[in-house]
Amino acid sequence: MIYEWGKADLEIAGARGEPSSRSVGRYVTVWKRDASGWRIIRNLSLAN
Repeated sequence: MIYEWGKADLEIAGARGEPSSRSVGRYVTVWKRDASGWRIIRNLSLAN
């Protein structure tokens, strides 16, 4: 298994003149290798 963690900054454009939305937070992703290759088995994000 591989554990990946870090900080993320996401900005989503607003629809039809609406202001954009921004989210900043932390995340952890757990990957596991099987016969088909690497797959995400858990993903957690926490907004600040």
